[in-house]
This record gives sequence, C-alpha cells and structure tokens, in this order.
Amino acid sequence: MAAELKVSVSDELQEQIETLLAESVQTILEEFQKREEPYVGREWLNMKEAAAWAGCSYGTLRRWESHGLKVSVVSGKRMISKTEITRFLKEHEQ
Repeated sequence: MAAELKVSVSDELQEQIETLLAESVQTILEEFQKREEPYVGREWLNMKEAAAWAGCSYGTLRRWESHGLKVSVVSGKRMISKTEITRFLKEHEQ
C-alpha cells in the first residue's frame, strides 16, 4: 500500500526541486556511463574489472560467489560475465 503526501510549495521552490532532481539524475547517468565505458562490447570480465563494473569490492564478489554467483576459471583466471552478475543481482532483489 503506497502512502501519498501532498505538500504545497511556491513555484520558485518547485522549480528548484525539479532542477536539483534533473541534475541528480544526469550525474547518476554520467557516473554509470563512465563506469560502463571501459567494458562496452566485453561480456566477460576478470574479478577486478567485474567489481568495478558492478560498483562493489573484490571481497563482495567473492561473498556473492559463495551465495551462487557463477564464476568461470580459464587458465587459472577467474572470469565473470556481466549477464551473470545482473542475473545474480536480480535474483537477490528484495
């Protein structure tokens, strides 16, 4: 059940809020794009790259692995697909 709260604000304050929200969304999108940019066109990442792409630490990836994140080992290198990280995160959404 969603609660609804209505607040009256001046036109000036509403404009400031809308501007701040738009700037915040733009900043978030730019940060995501910067994080994604080095990995565009690459599905498989090593653990360090995967942590950077997912926005978490190497240790967090290792914990996720113990909870079902699938990691491939090729010639001794641990590789994770971006699709697998996304699947794992969606599976563990609350």
